[in-house]
Amino acid sequence: MDEKEKQYTQWTLDETKVLVELLVEGIQRGWRDTSGVMNKATVEHKILPVLNERLGCQKTHKHYMSRMKYLKSKYDMYTDLQRFSSGFGWDPIMKKFTASDEVWHNYFKAHPRHKFLRYESNEQFEDHVSNKILSVIQQREERQQKEAEKREEKLKLEVEKKEAEKKKNNVWDAMKEVPNLDQRIKFKAVTLIYSLGMKDVFTDMSVEERYGWIQSNISSD
Repeated sequence: MDEKEKQYTQWTLDETKVLVELLVEGIQRGWRDTSGVMNKATVEHKILPVLNERLGCQKTHKHYMSRMKYLKSKYDMYTDLQRFSSGFGWDPIMKKFTASDEVWHNYFKAHPRHKFLRYESNEQFEDHVSNKILSVIQQREERQQKEAEKREEKLKLEVEKKEAEKKKNNVWDAMKEVPNLDQRIKFKAVTLIYSLGMKDVFTDMSVEERYGWIQSNISSD
């Protein structure tokens, strides 16, 4: 990756702020689709052109997705920190989280990779990222989660259906449920059932009915 390409893949603070502003404006204008998110076409034709023209950058949808993933991870850190303990506060001047040494110590024990939160300025926490823009991210994830759940449920139903059909059509399993029959009678009965094309009828019978059918149709000699 050359320096020019590398420059376009990085996001400055100004670029992020403008992106957030444009997304919030898009939400207010009703640019989200029926699933509650801005689709790729909307981002490429209504968001990124304005961003690129205003700041002289060349962000693509791939860059946009990367930045949204980053914003979501930052927001998760912020909200997780707030949920962790009531001992955290917010300094609106320094734009940093505040807490006692003990609270920070306990938090870092559980989140060792979040130590930067104590020292870095987090001004984005106060802007739209923590409010309106999160809805874009959350709704996309909720949609993906619902789609994944639907696929999983569909697969589960298909597996259950196949298992039920397999069990229903398994004449030998049905035969083994019938008591007081020796193997020779069972083998003869299975052969007759398939020759008559009545495996569905046999498996639909109760155990008592199967036994009666065998007694009536299979000789014991």
